[in-house]
Amino acid sequence: MIKETGKPVSLVTGAGGFIGKNLCDKLLRMGHQVHAVDLTIPKEGERQDGIIYHQTDCRKRWELDFLPELENVNYIFHLAGVTKGITLRQFREGNLLPTLHLLRTARNRCPTLKRFLLISSQAAAGPAPRLERPIGESDIPQPIGYYGESKLAAERACLRRSHRLPVTIIRPAAVYGPGDRDFLALYKMLSSGIDLCWGNRDSYLSLIHVDDLTDGILAAALNSRAAGKIYFMTHDIPLTWRQIHRMITEGKNRRTVQLNIPRSLVEFLAIFGDGISWVSGRPLLINRQKVNLSRPRYWLCSGTEAERDLGFTPRIDPAEGLRATGDWYQAQGWLLKY
Repeated sequence: MIKETGKPVSLVTGAGGFIGKNLCDKLLRMGHQVHAVDLTIPKEGERQDGIIYHQTDCRKRWELDFLPELENVNYIFHLAGVTKGITLRQFREGNLLPTLHLLRTARNRCPTLKRFLLISSQAAAGPAPRLERPIGESDIPQPIGYYGESKLAAERACLRRSHRLPVTIIRPAAVYGPGDRDFLALYKMLSSGIDLCWGNRDSYLSLIHVDDLTDGILAAALNSRAAGKIYFMTHDIPLTWRQIHRMITEGKNRRTVQLNIPRSLVEFLAIFGDGISWVSGRPLLINRQKVNLSRPRYWLCSGTEAERDLGFTPRIDPAEGLRATGDWYQAQGWLLKY
């Protein structure tokens, strides 16, 4: 049992990830006792003071059963999951199964729980029909691909138990910021002088900075109106990939060679990517699941509900945030030049 400290007690799964680390930092600053759950934990000299680490695989129910640190937990932030895989089964095992196990554990062993937050994805809802009509919480979900389907299944598992547990679901837009390795690949490419798009240069997407996202997650955790609800979290300025590339390189006085790979070639390459993935057992960046996700023109969502219920509006302008992220990458040595 957790030792009584008088502090709010929070448990964060996927705590070693990009969003999880940011969230844990803020919880510590708020005075929470933080328990970080992940597949691996930092080495002794790399651990952060004030965080209690637990090496636990949430896909295995018995590992959660043996966690002794649950009886006084007030908040569960469930971020653990998978974004890469080959089959639907792999995605469900990585996204749905841990959610089911954690919901069961929360109900049976967390009598002081105030909120269970599932950090889902915009992918669970699917794309918007047009530029002027970003998708909202009341729209019928239409996920594209195994990742979105598995995230939607996890959401529905939470909602089915909302009469017994105080659940809230967060659907972030595309998340960027210091510590993110997905956008890092884009920065490395642009810093090398190559401006490459995979047939989606003029496709739109919604973005949110990791600092804004974790502020929104905490706002939802602490607001009683959020129980039993779903919230998109996003900056409401729609951006094309062309605009994002320009924001990253603006003011850098760097010439770039612009390449927009035709969609027909992208889809052809994806077939080979799937074949290699099946043989090797490891998903490649180019595959038909990824191509399907890039096909819609408008990956846009609205943050109106979060603003109305929670008073949450992102504060970081995308142009400013993207430039600052590049500066952070360079300062950390992740990017040789920017």
